[in-house]
Amino acid sequence: MVSAAEVAAEGAAAAASAAAAEDDAADAEGAATPEGALRRAPAGRPKPWAVGALAIYCALQVIIPLRFVAYPGSVLWHEQGMRWSWRVMVREKNGSVMYRVHLPDSGRTTLVPPGRYLTDHQAREMSGQPDMILQLGHHIGQAFLDAGHSRVEVRVDAQVSLNGRPPALLVDPDVDLMTLKDGLAPAAWIMPGPTTPPIRLDRAAR
Repeated sequence: MVSAAEVAAEGAAAAASAAAAEDDAADAEGAATPEGALRRAPAGRPKPWAVGALAIYCALQVIIPLRFVAYPGSVLWHEQGMRWSWRVMVREKNGSVMYRVHLPDSGRTTLVPPGRYLTDHQAREMSGQPDMILQLGHHIGQAFLDAGHSRVEVRVDAQVSLNGRPPALLVDPDVDLMTLKDGLAPAAWIMPGPTTPPIRLDRAAR
């Protein structure tokens, strides 16, 4: 014969089981909705190092292209800060370059065309870029030093046309390139850019 206590215990257990089942059903129904999923998902916080890395990346995307404003004159001419500045396609340069190698010990001066060391394509690309003109000047001077000359001076005559303008001197022809180093400071050996507008052809005459 079942006692009253046992009946009460079984009733309480059944009630607890039913309540738990109802709670599980409610949780499942809530998770099925977007609001429920957001409510149940733990709120994740970005890592500090990730935030810092993203901030640095975004800053570089602004600073690197805008670094040309730190240099006086036209960046299209002196090209300091030109690379990665979204300006590559807004300038066209055509130049003629000839190096003058002077040997103080003998007093002899030799003309050296870029084509002695570069292909035609390389010479065209180099002719309008001051830093490349300087690099080739160093290379030419080192070649003469390696040939046994104790003192070598290298100068350059670089006439360059910018976007259809008349040719103008790009590099100071009186400066010994062997005494220069390319760096981040404004280059005083680069001549001021032309201020005249480009030559415009008369369309009516075509």
